[in-house]
Amino acid sequence: MEYLIELHCHSSETSACSAVSGARLTGIYKQKNYHAITIMDHYYKHFFERLGDIPWEEKIDIFLTGYKNAKTRGDELGITVILGMEIRFNENSNDYLVFGLDENFLYNYPELYNYGAAEFSKFAKTHGLLLVQAHPFRDWMTVINHDYLDGIEIYNAHPWHNSRNNLAQLAYDEQQKKRPFIAAAGSDCHELNHEGRAGIISDTLPKNSAELAALLKSGKYRLYIV
Repeated sequence: MEYLIELHCHSSETSACSAVSGARLTGIYKQKNYHAITIMDHYYKHFFERLGDIPWEEKIDIFLTGYKNAKTRGDELGITVILGMEIRFNENSNDYLVFGLDENFLYNYPELYNYGAAEFSKFAKTHGLLLVQAHPFRDWMTVINHDYLDGIEIYNAHPWHNSRNNLAQLAYDEQQKKRPFIAAAGSDCHELNHEGRAGIISDTLPKNSAELAALLKSGKYRLYIV
């Protein structure tokens, strides 16, 4: 059997730029015949600072709201919901997809946005995480040393942004000449009718973020692009 997996979508409970709740998102992807979705809600300094002077644990409770609502609905519908995050470090406006984490990790390691890409790259390796740059060639992105990355999103299907996917493909091809490098594709779903435009297809269905990271690292999948 083949499994269709979304690598990049956002819930409105956590990502202010999204208009689709976690539960509704899960239902929509079920109708689109996806077997799993990855909630990549935005993790950045302003999100946590605007929550005020409350303990970090409570801040993560709030951050996880969309994911948990999506997962609860996923358990009811029989679609796997996987935890990820789209992190932005303070150094620039780049966004990175992080695979391989779990809830405990987010509670135990606060304020990860204070890292830069170079420092977080080392940190990620010690914790079994993958760092994949999202839509790396949008207007406000800064080109970094790709040696810090485990991969890039070579196809971002968000219809309202020029992600210059052709440049991402060229950057991926260049890295592939030197080392194994992950190619990701995602819908970057924020609104109704954004869903189900991209993802990956695999012969195995990961149950959690660690298994998804292992799948991406193995390269045993193919891209799905509508």
